[in-house]
Amino acid sequence: MSYPGIGTSGPSKFRLRSVDGRRALLIRPWFPTGMRRAGWWLLPTVCPLLLTPTAVRAQPVFVPLVPPPNPQSAQTFFSTNGMTAESILEAAKADPESGNPLRWGPFAAHPRVDYQYINASGIRQGTVNNPTNTVSTIQHLISPGVLVQMGPHWRVDAALSLNYYTEKVLSDTFGYHVGINGGVPYKDWVFGLGAALGSSETSQTETAAQTKQDTYSTTLTAVYGAMHRVSYDLSVSQNIVLTDELNDSYTWSTLNWLNYVVTPKTTVGVGLGGGYNLLEAGTESHDSTGTDSVFEQVQGRVVWHPRDRFSLSVSGGAHFQQFMSDSGTNDIESSVSPIYSLHAGYLPWDGTSFGLTASQTIGNSLQSDEHTESTMVSLEFRQRLLKNLSFAVTPNYSLTDYRSNTNPNAAANRADEVLGISVSLSTVLFKKFSVSTFFSFADNQSDDEFYAYETRQFGFQIGYRF
Repeated sequence: MSYPGIGTSGPSKFRLRSVDGRRALLIRPWFPTGMRRAGWWLLPTVCPLLLTPTAVRAQPVFVPLVPPPNPQSAQTFFSTNGMTAESILEAAKADPESGNPLRWGPFAAHPRVDYQYINASGIRQGTVNNPTNTVSTIQHLISPGVLVQMGPHWRVDAALSLNYYTEKVLSDTFGYHVGINGGVPYKDWVFGLGAALGSSETSQTETAAQTKQDTYSTTLTAVYGAMHRVSYDLSVSQNIVLTDELNDSYTWSTLNWLNYVVTPKTTVGVGLGGGYNLLEAGTESHDSTGTDSVFEQVQGRVVWHPRDRFSLSVSGGAHFQQFMSDSGTNDIESSVSPIYSLHAGYLPWDGTSFGLTASQTIGNSLQSDEHTESTMVSLEFRQRLLKNLSFAVTPNYSLTDYRSNTNPNAAANRADEVLGISVSLSTVLFKKFSVSTFFSFADNQSDDEFYAYETRQFGFQIGYRF
């Protein structure tokens, strides 16, 4: 059995496998040799883009806690439709938890703990008496957590975040995150569910202050024909962001893709989506009301891997948004904005990798009746030193325009242009301990002086995973 234009050799693996007693075509995601170890750099930037296309994306000021490499997540990203077809065959594989002492029946636990030390200067923390106040501080972050595997298809992850600061202008904070995700195969379908809730209170570029946010998200997905040349991705999601006295936002959306494997090296897709966005102003918001909106998206994408050590994924299209007046009619001007996402990986030789990530997305403002147009570009160079030491340099650039919801086609009310670079040195000891040290610089050249800052941060991170 074969499909025209599909071979059984080359970088992409197209093989016949048995699924529930039937012979079916399995399209395994291609991944360059060596990138299974080095390609994990995509995870921190890719996942937010895929999961929250219209949610609030506040930009934190402090260097975030970075998880250790997860090669499986990077490999899943390079699948042709965002959900690897091999998940259907997961139940037939050998039990990976058979040697885990923290196992009870189908449940297996993987506890962890992380500690991060940051010495930071230039942190903007405006006060009533000194609105352009900047401070220097030391941050101690302790984050215990646990991952629970529930059979072959479901996982629950929970973590706490305890933040302590030496500068008393900054409040010590407590945060948490709980999430569940999994998939259920049924014939040619794979049905998925993802849900998460969390709370945080960190310094944000948009607000120039610590900002408490409670987030709730739910996503339902269905993939049809993941093992065939033509496949379909269907998804609906809900994203809620609640703040203390600033804007609350509620977004309901759908994004659906038709994918076609052109050659073993090229997959194309077309996507249609849309949704409804509800914005409620808080007592401390800059505006007394929020403007709701309806939006639609039209996108195309290409996943291309022309050679063994290079892979490219590009998607792009248009975001159409209609803003609703107080009477509930869309008599306010509509807007059309370009959106795109690019992820490229290149492995010139073993131990060396380059990664490029770029995107433009639409979101909600945290403190005014505005929407944001955010452009981001990040380039990473990673080099393995000796056997287990990894050196990385990541220059990055972002531009966020804040545009009025009541006059969406006017010039931006505010623009934050952030240029930064981070350097890190990391290793994994005894397969369970991760250690890293880093330096980060960021310069926000905002056209509003209240939000401009220049921060330098250095520190280290220690983690243990069972």
